[in-house]
Amino acid sequence: ATFYRHNFTKSAYFQQGVEFLPNLKTSEDYRINTESALVAPLSTHVAMKLGYVVRFDNLPEPGRSKSDRIFTTGLQFNW
Repeated sequence: ATFYRHNFTKSAYFQQGVEFLPNLKTSEDYRINTESALVAPLSTHVAMKLGYVVRFDNLPEPGRSKSDRIFTTGLQFNW
């Protein structure tokens, strides 16, 4: 796994995380999870967060897709 964060200002930033999960018994069966997020302050204690998550499974169960994509928005409260 790896994680990257770029600070635009003290409270505004972009972050990226990537995780690789191998199956040690079957090399073709692995998963990759990524998350990208952008956080922008609205005030000194409130920020808006936009996130995009991709979950990839190289050998999914029958009837399931190889990847899931999730877009999220939310508010963060910091004190």
